[in-house]
Amino acid sequence: MTLKTDLPDDLEDKIPVELLLGIMSMTEPPIIQEDAQVEDHCTQMIKLLRHKETKTLPMAKLHELGRQTWILDQQLEKRIHSLQKQVERAQLKQKQLLDAFDSVLVPLWDLDPEIADTYDEIATIWSEIQHIFNTPLQETSATERQSKIWQLQKHLHEIESKAAQGIFKTDNGMIPRGQAAVVSLLHRCYKKIHELVEEEPDVDMSLLSVYTQLDDINKQLKSVFEIAQETNLDNRKLKMLRSQLHDIESKMQDGKFLNEAGSVPPGQAILVDLLQENYDLVHCCTMMAEEAMDQAQQDKLEKLKEAMKQPVTTKDHLVDLMAPVSETMQLLKEAGSYTSKTLSAYTQSVLWYARKIASQLEPIDQSLEPLHQELLDILLKLKRMRQTGDIDQDLVEQLHDRLLEIELQKVNDQYLNDQKEAPLGQMAIQNLHDECYCVALEMMCLASG
Repeated sequence: MTLKTDLPDDLEDKIPVELLLGIMSMTEPPIIQEDAQVEDHCTQMIKLLRHKETKTLPMAKLHELGRQTWILDQQLEKRIHSLQKQVERAQLKQKQLLDAFDSVLVPLWDLDPEIADTYDEIATIWSEIQHIFNTPLQETSATERQSKIWQLQKHLHEIESKAAQGIFKTDNGMIPRGQAAVVSLLHRCYKKIHELVEEEPDVDMSLLSVYTQLDDINKQLKSVFEIAQETNLDNRKLKMLRSQLHDIESKMQDGKFLNEAGSVPPGQAILVDLLQENYDLVHCCTMMAEEAMDQAQQDKLEKLKEAMKQPVTTKDHLVDLMAPVSETMQLLKEAGSYTSKTLSAYTQSVLWYARKIASQLEPIDQSLEPLHQELLDILLKLKRMRQTGDIDQDLVEQLHDRLLEIELQKVNDQYLNDQKEAPLGQMAIQNLHDECYCVALEMMCLASG
């Protein structure tokens, strides 16, 4: 029932139409209906995949399905973008509403003395939460930040435990005035705490200091790298950051970060991945400072830099990014020992980035996991040789040959599983393979002198 039908007839005539429509729009939030075309298409595609009917479909039908999928994907992308904007506007309105609630309504409420102290206690917690929320991560240690959040959560739980079925009562069982103000502020504290917790990295508290160090080094290395592309490399800062990485890595035992008790807490993969990314950035910066490129390789580098400036949020965006990467890979393979170290290093960085995005957009199917793990092992062995400088030429050639064998296993440019199907995760696997190949070419050049 709308607001208009509830109004008396004589009152409707006295209200301007524009105002009435504005009130109705606020009292009737828009309903987002499911698109029947999208639903039918998804159902059809799922049915085809489930029954493996794609093998018996005419090629023309497959092309038509592909065209429809692409069109619907673009429509959904626009809808998602529109909904995100609606969410942002709604969140802004919510914030404005709550700010008005604080500044106008709360002071007007009459809080009984028996509940005023509770309100002041929660208000103090709210101020501390706001302080944490507005303090940049780099200005406080991760351990201190996490500890403070935990203490505030504990304090909120203690206050909430005093309420019986959500109502704060006096010692003699009376219900003092001001319940809504207290409960509302309590819930807002919980909501803000939840936002803070979501911002924290998924690393055990005992390893947060290590994460903070690596994250800070990562930010500084990216800054050094960006500046080096425009002017000169800051060798002194790069040397300092490399030394810090070595110090952090030296604390690892058997490739793991341990806590004070000597156990292996969760979050290892995040730390190792961040450590490796930092070493890759150091390598990129070093290569940029050591050589000049010929014109063809310089052109490829400029194309990669330009492509990396574009946002990558969809598969189409990723395909656009991979076009110059594929051209660069072809050039690197043809150049052989004359490969530009700078171009190779930058390409590896782009491939690493593309691989991460591809894994998010299209998770790697379980049937491709053995191949995925083999390529990760190859990459780790190659990068370990690069970091230590101890290059085993025979091992490099073996790994290089294995990469060629894996490349030759593709059918119609796709990796197949045991069922001779091309499962999800193709782009992530290809990016990982190319990254391995880049590092292998680099190691072969170094080994040959």
